[in-house]
Amino acid sequence: MSDRDITSEDDRILRSARRPIAHLALGPKGDKFMFRQLRERQQQQRRVRAVEANRAFVSKAAASAAMATSAQQSSRASSSGSVGSTVAQTQSQSSGLMASHPLVMTPEEVAIQRAGHREAQLQQALGEIKAEKERMIRRRARLQRRQADISKLEEMDPAELDDEVRTLRCEVAFRQLKHALTHHEVLKLPDPDKPFVVTTNASQYGIGAVLAQQEGKKLRPVEYMSKKMPSQKLAKSTYEKELCAIYMALTHWRHYLLGRFFYVRTDHQTLKWMRTQPVLSDALKRWIEVIEQYDFEPQYIKGEYNKVADALSCRPDFSGALITKFGFADDVTHSMVEANREDQFMPEIIRRLEAKDKITSAEFELVNGLLFLEKAGNKHLCVPNRESLRSLFLGECHDATRHFGFKKTAANLLQRFWWPTMMRDAKLCVETCQVCQRDKPRAQAPLGLLKPLPIPERPGESLSMDFMDTLVTSKSGMRHIFVIMDRFSKYARLVAMPKTARTEYVIRLFKEN
Repeated sequence: MSDRDITSEDDRILRSARRPIAHLALGPKGDKFMFRQLRERQQQQRRVRAVEANRAFVSKAAASAAMATSAQQSSRASSSGSVGSTVAQTQSQSSGLMASHPLVMTPEEVAIQRAGHREAQLQQALGEIKAEKERMIRRRARLQRRQADISKLEEMDPAELDDEVRTLRCEVAFRQLKHALTHHEVLKLPDPDKPFVVTTNASQYGIGAVLAQQEGKKLRPVEYMSKKMPSQKLAKSTYEKELCAIYMALTHWRHYLLGRFFYVRTDHQTLKWMRTQPVLSDALKRWIEVIEQYDFEPQYIKGEYNKVADALSCRPDFSGALITKFGFADDVTHSMVEANREDQFMPEIIRRLEAKDKITSAEFELVNGLLFLEKAGNKHLCVPNRESLRSLFLGECHDATRHFGFKKTAANLLQRFWWPTMMRDAKLCVETCQVCQRDKPRAQAPLGLLKPLPIPERPGESLSMDFMDTLVTSKSGMRHIFVIMDRFSKYARLVAMPKTARTEYVIRLFKEN
């Protein structure tokens, strides 16, 4: 390219850079168009500065060349060349260009380059801001789309969902639960100016209750309570368990409820008349006596609306004393497997299980050679008829559990084991336990001193009667002896009696003899 072409191109760049921006585009794409015009204008200005710097450099180079030529001519004419050289170097520095270093930039050129860097940095910052704005818009759109998907998931029928979508729905529900627990108040402080509401529920193993107060249109919980049902009340009726739940809830929150009016809500409707029930047991009388100290109004609610107290009373850890994992040593397991082969009934059950008999499989299960009976959703180990094994399990349920009585020992056995005579063996084990007979105190009151009967004054005034078992039954069916004795003369009559006799029959024998 010739020098003329370069000059014409530089003139064109200068004319385009001086032309102002005619307008700024408006509309949906106005921002992009405006940034593009500004960017082009900045690029044109940088080109203008480069062209001007190039022309200044060329003019300075030409001037320095002319000065160098004149200096050489003068140096030839003069005899001292060093003086002319010094003058030429000084003039070169005064003109702004160092002849010995033609590539070094002047301070003006450095300022131009720095200005260009600042504009480039500004342009880069504007671009980053724009990109971040676009990322925020896309992120918000994704959040809105995800929220819409979650709303659709909540409206869908669980039966129509596949495993992946059902898992996603569970994750969404879990995140919502965590958000509710971490971003909202769970319990409220009690307000002494508002009445309390006590909601109770009882299950076979536990008691649950909620103390709440009205806040607007909703009940806000103040405190929760959950306790294990006392073991001696496991076999009681539903009425007694629900009444026990109210009794324990009122005593637990005595500092809140005593001396105030409040409401008691339960899903057992018959408790509305607990204060007017004519016949009560001793335990119910004690509970009612404590409950009467409080001023409340009983209210009935349906079980489907009593979810919180029901969940507290049915927690799985309430059945910890009744459902316990247990294992056996290897020698005990081998003994059980060998005893199953020698038992009278176990081999036949095992044979049917191995033959895939449906009726037997519905009740029994064979695991590693051990036979289990499935009953009420629990598995009970079937113990074969071997005295050493049954004594071992009886000792584990009685001796290892602080020598409880017959009921608790039987309850421990029923949770884990089964054999036909288990209840009878448990009762015999408790009655013949040497530790219990020696160390356990008597629960009944002492009998007291004997009171002698008055001495009769004549025969026939006082008679004594008793029954004696001969342990032998005669051919006519008589086994017992009815003994009648006169306490004054010691005269005795012995009358044969059958093994069982009614009161009328005994009275007739007494009159006849």
